[in-house]
Amino acid sequence: MRENIYFYFMLTHILFILSLVLLWFNTTTATSHGHHLVDVAGQAVHKCIEKERQALLDFKAPLHDPYDMLSTWRPEEEDCCQWFGVTCNNQTGHVTELALYGGPYTGSLEGEITLSLLNLTYLTHLELYDNSFHGTIPKFICSMTHLTFLSLAYNEFTGTIPESIGNMTQLTHLDLSENKFSGVIQESIGSLTKLTYLNLLRTNFSGTIPRSIGSLTKLTDLYLNYNKFSGTIPMSIGSLTKLTSLDLSSNKFSGVIPTSIGY
Repeated sequence: MRENIYFYFMLTHILFILSLVLLWFNTTTATSHGHHLVDVAGQAVHKCIEKERQALLDFKAPLHDPYDMLSTWRPEEEDCCQWFGVTCNNQTGHVTELALYGGPYTGSLEGEITLSLLNLTYLTHLELYDNSFHGTIPKFICSMTHLTFLSLAYNEFTGTIPESIGNMTQLTHLDLSENKFSGVIQESIGSLTKLTYLNLLRTNFSGTIPRSIGSLTKLTDLYLNYNKFSGTIPMSIGSLTKLTSLDLSSNKFSGVIPTSIGY
């Protein structure tokens, strides 16, 4: 009888020790599962996708970065979700936001936007505000149709807005202000019917404001000031009944202000 009690005691003791060892092991390690890590509770811990990490490194490679804004973007750092300006989806690890703004270091990043961004297929937010990107807006950006937020403001872009910008139908925020564009605004901009914010301040555009702008009926903010627009203000602006901010000043308009403007 005493031997049975002793055996039961020892077995219980051994099982208890084994359970402690397993608990320690599970809490200090993670099991690889695709591009995720799985913690002790079985929840996915995000880690960036290798293809997207390489896309970011390729985007960085040709840029001049005098203030080391992208100092955390190093090949030896495997998890790009921890890099400056990068936001990932916690469940999937996909890069969803890229926000690189000069901040106190105006003009921090200099160069052109490269094709590698197309490999960020889950990107919804692209903000390159207040840098020194130059050249024309690449046409491939207009194929990034998952974007809901695009800001290329305060850079040195030239040329015209691609006609294909009308493909970016998920955009709610578009800011191209303070650049060195030329030419006219394409009529295709009227296809961006989800826009609530449109800023083209000081973009050097000329010609007339396209009538299609009246299709942007969800706009609450519209800034077309300090450009070279001429002709009459289109009556279609009167369709923008949700506007709370409108600035058309410092242009070369002629004729009268449409009576339909009374937001």
